[in-house]
Amino acid sequence: PAQKIFLCGCMAGETKVSDRVRGSFPLVDGVFSTHHLWQFPEILWNVLSGKKRQFFIADEPGSIAEGIPQVRDSRLKAWVSIMYGCNNFCTYCIVPYVRGRERSRKFEDILAECRCLIEGGVKEITLLGQNVNSYGNDLPDGKDFADLLAAIAQLPGDFLIRFMTSHPRDASEKLFDTMAKYPKISKQLHLPFQRAHAAAGVGQAVGKLNDHIVFIHGKAVGGELHRGQDAQRQRAAFQHAQGIAADDHGRARAQLVQRYLALPQVGYA
Repeated sequence: PAQKIFLCGCMAGETKVSDRVRGSFPLVDGVFSTHHLWQFPEILWNVLSGKKRQFFIADEPGSIAEGIPQVRDSRLKAWVSIMYGCNNFCTYCIVPYVRGRERSRKFEDILAECRCLIEGGVKEITLLGQNVNSYGNDLPDGKDFADLLAAIAQLPGDFLIRFMTSHPRDASEKLFDTMAKYPKISKQLHLPFQRAHAAAGVGQAVGKLNDHIVFIHGKAVGGELHRGQDAQRQRAAFQHAQGIAADDHGRARAQLVQRYLALPQVGYA
């Protein structure tokens, strides 16, 4: 009786999932989606105080809770969310459906959190978002991800900035220039892709999946970075980390082979 069981996550926000838990798993005390993570103290209190099972799954895509106390695993590394949700409906990805459309945190709130972390001794900050390159598109002040990187890089202290994930479609020359300009910004990009053979047939990819732009733009981004290394700006060498969807659902073997042959084309490290 003293043990309480909760289900939280993207899938928990699906009505069919919560309905199944409600009807078939009576030992589960509560279900809440990622939109309601900040309300967990309230949910837990309701359960501990004897109220009925808690189901917080209402879609609240516009809410961003600030000022919530955090417990971090490391004193040297920290993860900082800069946005939530996603506007890209990539194949097999549930994020746009359960986490809603893109919502950016306020510029000043992110800076304040990073400043506090740096003053506390953190040496590596990783900025998080489903697509960090589109940060700020929903904000009225016109500041974008490159502006945010530059502002954080100019904070006093000895630290390194990383970020993920970076959608190639929204990568810009301004972003590359900013990465090259500030030594505190790691010269690394996380460029995941799912369909390498999309490069050989954009029409086919558009017709079947919604990730047709990933490899095309990945090659363009990789090429731009490598060209930049020899430019007068003498950008530092960039590395590309990759996340590859290795499923074979509806794939021909030749298509899977093409996917892995794409690695040297894009220039992954």
